[in-house]
Amino acid sequence: MSSRRKDKSRISSIATRYCLPLRRKELKERYVPRSELERELMNAIARAQGENRIVFLYGIGGSGKTTLVSKVLTDLEENGYNGIKAITATINIVPEEYRLSPTKKLYFAVEEEALIWLVINIYEELGIKRDIREFLLGIAQIFINSFKVGAILTESELLKSIVEVIERVEKTLELFNEIRSNWGAIKEALMRPRMPRTAYKIINRDLVNRLKKLKKERGVDWIVISIDDLSDVEPAYREGFLRVIRALAGDIPGLTFVAVYGYLGVSEEEVREKEVEAREMADGVGAIPVHIPPISKGELNTLKKLVESMGFKLKDNEGEVLKVLWRKTQGAPRRVCIVLQMIEMDTKRIEVRLEELKKIPDYWRDQIHLYVVRAFSEFRRALYTASCMLNFTRDELVQILVNEVSYQDAQDQVLQFLSSGLVRELIKLEGKQVYSFCYDFLWLKDCIYELVLSDEERRSIHEKILEYFKSGKRTFRKDVMTVYHAEELLKLISNKEEIEELVRLIVLSDEEKSIHEKSNKEEIEELARLIVDRSMDLARFTYREEELLFMAIYFDFIVYI
Repeated sequence: MSSRRKDKSRISSIATRYCLPLRRKELKERYVPRSELERELMNAIARAQGENRIVFLYGIGGSGKTTLVSKVLTDLEENGYNGIKAITATINIVPEEYRLSPTKKLYFAVEEEALIWLVINIYEELGIKRDIREFLLGIAQIFINSFKVGAILTESELLKSIVEVIERVEKTLELFNEIRSNWGAIKEALMRPRMPRTAYKIINRDLVNRLKKLKKERGVDWIVISIDDLSDVEPAYREGFLRVIRALAGDIPGLTFVAVYGYLGVSEEEVREKEVEAREMADGVGAIPVHIPPISKGELNTLKKLVESMGFKLKDNEGEVLKVLWRKTQGAPRRVCIVLQMIEMDTKRIEVRLEELKKIPDYWRDQIHLYVVRAFSEFRRALYTASCMLNFTRDELVQILVNEVSYQDAQDQVLQFLSSGLVRELIKLEGKQVYSFCYDFLWLKDCIYELVLSDEERRSIHEKILEYFKSGKRTFRKDVMTVYHAEELLKLISNKEEIEELVRLIVLSDEEKSIHEKSNKEEIEELARLIVDRSMDLARFTYREEELLFMAIYFDFIVYI
């Protein structure tokens, strides 16, 4: 038992040490300057402020985008820019905090939804986290008004009591404390509004007025907010989301946004395609593009400083070691972290020698696969299964894993995984604690799903998950998960017979069909057509239109969209 605990502690340490972006308090100790890129980003922010535009910052995952933005915004707030003072903040896109839905990325039905998401997060970052108390008057009024007009469900006793307390509060400090202590419930309520479109205009106008007032009271000229990462927004909704950001920046003098966009790229061709796609996205909304590449081959001194900032020492011929390290990692900081961690796991030393370095695979896909197998061997199957899921409960992971390991092993793996520091408690649902990956480890989840698991492995895991959620008593959560994993399976199969088998698996029972009969027929037909289009693309197989329509209507997802 003691050895297992030791391993778990070591794995957790390796997993969390250097692969994450630097926080503001870590910048002074560990940040490795990239002066040209810092100047480019700062000049882009200044230009965006002068032209009422936004900055679109892009690059491959793990190239140092988030850390660079954090450094520039910290310097801007502490030192200003040519005499200009600023307040800065960062909004992290975490889809599950907006809605538990059958998608792993953020999406908005209409642009007004994107606006309310943005407004609430601005209030949270500036009002709650930055402790700007007077700024919260706006969110309190939005919450009360939304509750009174029925945009928020009035049957909630908790929300009723919160409204009553806030309405009685007279002092700003007391109001701040009430909102902060109840922020989770308030935010969740505001994220699910049913307001008329005119209400969104009022909310937008209120934010404009309050930000103008905030700038005047705090004596600042600029408010700069980074939004990280745009890749966590569904592709079809990214441009609309950017338009909302751009419009808000245009409405408020001195406000601008830095939209961060990262992407996976294995081959040089894939990376070039993603770069072109990113520039087109920026051009589409009139944003100022800033590309953040990895450390180049000509910046080996910067690479050396990065290695040293992680506590490692270069041995043998330093120049040769750096050349091989660059060749192995292409200068991407996260890849450097992974390679150094594997060397430490092998040698139990924080030294980089040619002999150990040459044993590391040359390609990123092979590197991340080897890293995951080594670093998370104690709960690897649980990690693989969870990486295929939107979110999960303890019992769900155990029951799905027993298809390939013993019940005791499944329990042990899930327990270690949930204690690893990789996951967080998300919400209580249907009496069970639901978990998801921590925001800082979404990159690991994506890498496992896209690079570590083969198509066959992904398909096998999705099939086991789908079989589990289709069994037993029907619940809302099971319906949502059934739809999600059925869609993921459709992406992985092309054989007509297999597609038909999958369709039969998710067809509703007679009891469930009666629910559909009570639904709005026009809404079902409209939603069905949307899924028909998507199914044709996903299945990569030409069905007759009526067959696809039949398949779409019987997706559980129709009822809950």
